Amino acid sequence: MDVPPLDDPEHVRHKLLFSCGTLYNFETDTFRRGERSDRIQRHLPWAFEDAAWDPAVCELVRGKGGLFETLDLFYKNGGRSIVAGARGENVEDALRGQQAQRVQGIMQKLAAADAFVKFLLDWTMDIDEALLWLKWLTRGASSHARFCEAIWLVGAAQGGKDIIVALVMAFGGSASDGIVASLKWRYVTSRHGGTESCAPFLRSCSSARFILVSEVPNERVSMTLLKPLCEQRGAPIQARTLYEGSYSFRPMALPLITSNFTPKLHQDEADDSGAQSRIRVYSTTAVYTKGLQKLPTEKRADVELADVVNSGRFNSSLFALMRGFHGLLDYSPETRNVGPLPPRVQQETEECFSSGMFGQPPLFAQWVTRYVRPAASPVEASSTGAVYKSAVNAVGEQQGTMVRALLTSSGFYQDASTRVSGKRYYTKIFKEGESPRPVRIIEADGR
Repeated sequence: MDVPPLDDPEHVRHKLLFSCGTLYNFETDTFRRGERSDRIQRHLPWAFEDAAWDPAVCELVRGKGGLFETLDLFYKNGGRSIVAGARGENVEDALRGQQAQRVQGIMQKLAAADAFVKFLLDWTMDIDEALLWLKWLTRGASSHARFCEAIWLVGAAQGGKDIIVALVMAFGGSASDGIVASLKWRYVTSRHGGTESCAPFLRSCSSARFILVSEVPNERVSMTLLKPLCEQRGAPIQARTLYEGSYSFRPMALPLITSNFTPKLHQDEADDSGAQSRIRVYSTTAVYTKGLQKLPTEKRADVELADVVNSGRFNSSLFALMRGFHGLLDYSPETRNVGPLPPRVQQETEECFSSGMFGQPPLFAQWVTRYVRPAASPVEASSTGAVYKSAVNAVGEQQGTMVRALLTSSGFYQDASTRVSGKRYYTKIFKEGESPRPVRIIEADGR
């Protein structure tokens, strides 16, 4: 009798092994003791423990009329947006609106009782986006084979991207026997994808549930490796390691890519519809600062949050929610993407492709051309707040959360330690070969 290899995707999908030996099955929502015949080596770095919720909160989440049941009914009946439904928008029947309002109320109560839910609601724009992240994380942890996508998490520095990365690593473990693998950013920018040379980092992805690619610089992205990494049922990836022959593996992970820059494809890949169907762009909605918050997108940083996340204190709550969200993945309206996508996420993803290339959205590019000029001196430069507000006015409030990332991608640089007359300002290289110059925003009449 043939014994399947360790962590074979077709054998271990929808199963999670805890460090204590407890094995969980997402499809049956059951626990048992793991056995040698399960052939699972990669496991979570923490022993199973249920969320520390009191009975009333457990009933609010898992009971009759609770969060899981209400969301199931809402999506089953064709609901797409909790936020819109609670406002009575795009609701064909009163019952669906009532379900949306109930979900909204439950999430608010849960945030008051659970630190992880509070963090997630604070970090995202609204409840729909918080639910989307819970689905994405559940899809990754369960290695659901239906979906074929990567998450591009973009935002300015101090936007909270590292907290999401830390959350995934604390939950899944970054050691060789954990379910999280890290891949160097050059694997997604190289045209060869690193597969033609020895690739030990790529081998670590073969049985991972999450693949982290952190801080991709402002370089063009190639779909050479990224596209097959998203596949769950496609052709195996061919690679080799040092002093060994070639090998193949079929990925089952959710790639999570972080960057300060919006992604851009190589010119000859710009019309590849496969990129558009696989990459989901999510921009952070705030910048966390320790000092005075001057802009609407600035929030006060929680200096203890990173320690809380890294300690694993969110793990049990996240897993408890994953148990109910796994079934909700079946209601995703798109064939190969987790959904439904909130309007902001869908629009920002589409904007990245609307110009025919994966780069700056047209309205932002037009704003740079028309209104951004070099200033003669820092005294004449526009403040960072004025630049930000001008850009938001150009691209629209719906796209406002992406403005900081777009500014960074376009070469706007802010030295937080430099102030003139009490204001912070951007510098930018306006001509190749020149030094950066202060940025000035001209009025519509050209002044």
